[in-house]
Amino acid sequence: MSTKPKLLRPQIAIGRGSTISAQSMPLYTKFTFTTSSLTAQYNALKVNTNTSEPITFDAKDPSIDYNTDTWMDPCYKMYIATNATLLVFWINDDIMTCEAMVMVSRPGKVRYPITSLMRTERAGDRC
Repeated sequence: MSTKPKLLRPQIAIGRGSTISAQSMPLYTKFTFTTSSLTAQYNALKVNTNTSEPITFDAKDPSIDYNTDTWMDPCYKMYIATNATLLVFWINDDIMTCEAMVMVSRPGKVRYPITSLMRTERAGDRC
């Protein structure tokens, strides 16, 4: 009889009762694009606020391997850790920024102009 403790696979909760295994990388496969127009996505951001400091990625940073499927995982982990409802990706020159957001009752200011909006995502399996 073994006395070693059982190792449990860690699970990360996302949304209503669904979970993501911490070993199911890359995390982007557990998020889906918002299908509305960029204008509609941008207008929806006015009733959302970020849950933490945004994360930025510099295209010229040689320490980041942009050829992998996991380089954006910090964005998805931030979404999960802050119990966000929306993940927003911005692009300004060579800098990509992501921010996790939640809905608020009062409209606020959006971080960047609509021309910088790449896309928004929510938890859900990609097709």
